[in-house]
Amino acid sequence: MIMVRFFKDHERYYRMVTQGHAEYDIEGHDIVCAAVSTLAQTFVNSLETQGVDPTYSVDEDGYLDCM
Repeated sequence: MIMVRFFKDHERYYRMVTQGHAEYDIEGHDIVCAAVSTLAQTFVNSLETQGVDPTYSVDEDGYLDCM
């Protein structure tokens, strides 16, 4: 299961964590995991284009942590 969590302090979001796998198909063929990974990484890239300098880490186990 893929879990995406957003963390909010008062009125401001300050962190996003995605983790897990969809297990829709075998590794390397899972289009659901690919879609979620693409959206999460596009989110980080969009922050950078808006002048925000996010701190983030990514691993091959489906984990992305962006602050």
